[in-house]
Amino acid sequence: MKSELTEMMEELHEMYGEAALAEETVAGTFVYIPLDQLHPHPDNPRRELGDLSELAESIKAKGIMQNLTVVPREAGGYTVIIGHRRSAAARLAGLEGVPCVITKMSEREQVATMLLENMQRADLTAYEQAKGFQMMMDLGESVASISEKTGFSRTTVKHRLEMAKLSDKKLKEISVRQVSMADFDKLSKIKSIAKRNEVLEKIGTANFDNAVEGALRAELIAERMPTFEEKVKALGAKKMKEEDRWSSKYERIASVDVKTAEEDKPIVSKKYQKEPLFYAIREYWGEIEIYRKKPKAPVERRSKAEIEREKAIEECKKQLKALTEMARVLRGNFVKGLVMHSKNREQVLAGGAAVLKCSTISYLRTVHAKQVLEFIGAETSKEYGKNAELLDAAFRDKPQFAIPALIYLSFENDNVPKYWTETYNGFPEHTKNVYLDELYAWLISLGYEMSDDEKALMDGTHELFRKEEKAS
Repeated sequence: MKSELTEMMEELHEMYGEAALAEETVAGTFVYIPLDQLHPHPDNPRRELGDLSELAESIKAKGIMQNLTVVPREAGGYTVIIGHRRSAAARLAGLEGVPCVITKMSEREQVATMLLENMQRADLTAYEQAKGFQMMMDLGESVASISEKTGFSRTTVKHRLEMAKLSDKKLKEISVRQVSMADFDKLSKIKSIAKRNEVLEKIGTANFDNAVEGALRAELIAERMPTFEEKVKALGAKKMKEEDRWSSKYERIASVDVKTAEEDKPIVSKKYQKEPLFYAIREYWGEIEIYRKKPKAPVERRSKAEIEREKAIEECKKQLKALTEMARVLRGNFVKGLVMHSKNREQVLAGGAAVLKCSTISYLRTVHAKQVLEFIGAETSKEYGKNAELLDAAFRDKPQFAIPALIYLSFENDNVPKYWTETYNGFPEHTKNVYLDELYAWLISLGYEMSDDEKALMDGTHELFRKEEKAS
């Protein structure tokens, strides 16, 4: 008994002759092709075909509702351009062949066609899109042409192309986590591909934002440090040995934070510029310290143990300040991305009540209108009283951004609140902070995840609070 496929192929043979079934079939011809002559495209942007069981059942019941698009192979048979899932499901359904349209395409046209077809059906993951975009770039397309053909913005195309540079192995390892495109966009801000892949290991965890900020901070320091070192050298300053920083022969007269310093401003006061100067680079902190020799005075004799203790205290303070600042940046970034809406309005406004409660037991400075406007990225003015009007407009037109910003800044209070306090001639000590406790409780109610460092600073278990014990 003849199969349905055999009968169809015989009919085509009678209607169109041998050409209808030959490998040299004219482009545009519609034919039924045996599945064993169909081969998946090696550069198909869709890496995983997903669960085919439902589609296979539909094909069993109704057949192939839409033909495949294929191109002839030099080695014989055909390469599938459109219809990889249908051909795989047809095999699963037990079909012998499927309806196809044979066409002619260049390699670039094949990749572009597959990519566009899948995107239109929302079939590709963001990473598969990234690989597809990279294929198109490799075939001579530009960011502009990819944007025009796919409908994605140029910014999105650029971000996807940055994602394509990531390690396939690491991406597979983190594929089980709940990862958003916003996370990959954050990752793409890191310039170093090696560092990106390192931070990629933390994506989808509470420590990811911390790792991103740390990497961006390190890159900013590496980028700006040479400029400020040259400015210091232009003053005739000489680089000093590390041990001289702790010598009683020198005193520090200035410290430059290269992350935020303005290049056109003097590094040291004019009164010191004619003196012999020395400098030390604090690479991790992004600081350049400038020293001069102390005016002669009675020599203060200190033991080696005292000097080492002083160094340890200074280092501990530096680390705590850096971690505290990092936590502030993470909190601020979270609130900048926060939008008040019907589902979270109660939690957002509860933060207002919490900060008012704090203000009854602790001094609270005024939050200026300009601070709120700058925080939400709104227009500000130098005209007296104008910022108050602009803030009123922001509360009227964009309350979903302005209200969370005002509550957050009331907690932060234009300071960097912290869980530690300095002591005279001793290591910093852990301390409670009611503002921070309430702030974190508020942020967590809105979906914020504290990093391990933040948790350890809050409960006093961070290793930096044990420096005194270790030094002893």
